[in-house]
Amino acid sequence: MNALAARPGAFDSTLWIGWLVQSLAPNAPPLRRMQSRLSPMQAIPDTPRPSHHSASRYDHQCAQCHHTPDAFPPNFLVGDAVRRERQLDHCAERIYYRLRMWRSAETQRAKTPMPPPAVLTARGIDAHAWRESTELDALTEDAAARIRRQHASPEGVMTQDYERLRNCLPPASQ
Repeated sequence: MNALAARPGAFDSTLWIGWLVQSLAPNAPPLRRMQSRLSPMQAIPDTPRPSHHSASRYDHQCAQCHHTPDAFPPNFLVGDAVRRERQLDHCAERIYYRLRMWRSAETQRAKTPMPPPAVLTARGIDAHAWRESTELDALTEDAAARIRRQHASPEGVMTQDYERLRNCLPPASQ
């Protein structure tokens, strides 16, 4: 398992841990984290969605993991339109970095790209097609625009160590 985990983009361990626990201990109660997971493309009922076009892009590709009550992975899509925009702005550097990992060769990636290859596969999306998609381009450009509005450089973000980028959620949101 460590060999698999060492391969960048091989799989997202957060998606597999619940399956592993249930396989090894079938009588164990389900993990709370897995209970809060959204199935692909499923919205939480009665949750207001902003009309902001870029936010709907993030909903479409990211809500499965980032619109949950859990703080990890960062739940930057939770809240009303104003809160969501603030969280997307605050997380823009890390979002941009992870989206840009799709432009790097698999062996050269410093972090797993987002969405992770395992999630794309589970949703029936070909990773090579995703890498060339206009949707990936639009998400990447939106994150870059958010960085520029904060008077920073998207390319400068890529020269930094990911772990040194600011945390994804503003302190009040964590």
